[in-house]
Amino acid sequence: AGVPTVVRNHPLVSQLVVGDARGVVRVWDWKKNVVLNWFCTSGHAVSSDLPHLHGVSALHFINTCESNLALVGSADGCVRVWRNYAQRGGHRLATAWRALPKPTNSLVETRPRGPGCPTPSVAVYEWQQEAGRLYAVGDEVPVPLLRVWDASREQCVDAINTQ
Repeated sequence: AGVPTVVRNHPLVSQLVVGDARGVVRVWDWKKNVVLNWFCTSGHAVSSDLPHLHGVSALHFINTCESNLALVGSADGCVRVWRNYAQRGGHRLATAWRALPKPTNSLVETRPRGPGCPTPSVAVYEWQQEAGRLYAVGDEVPVPLLRVWDASREQCVDAINTQ
């Protein structure tokens, strides 16, 4: 198992969703203490080769009363919305888009953490249910921009300079 990077408790049912540094999402029923489902968000086999690119940095539930959708944001700037995320083998990618520019290799390579361990790209996401907006910001060079997304249209509606 990878190192957990995000934990989210569902507000209405006994589900705890955990994302890790390898891009794996595990859904637990915390009352029964069982794993309901797990999947790799990148669509690739689980690997420790590039955990800094596909690691889960955000988990949000969308339309919790009406649908079974989970929004997963990755360190690589991609956002994926999963349908039936808690159903073993039933999870399906509903939509995906790049919310942040692709991290540059130079950025990853110039910030070493130790021998052979690059520092992960930083990507932070926040979901606003009422407006259907996703806010995304990363460690872009030279100036990070906070991007505001209309999730229903998968369209960036604003980019705000954060400095």
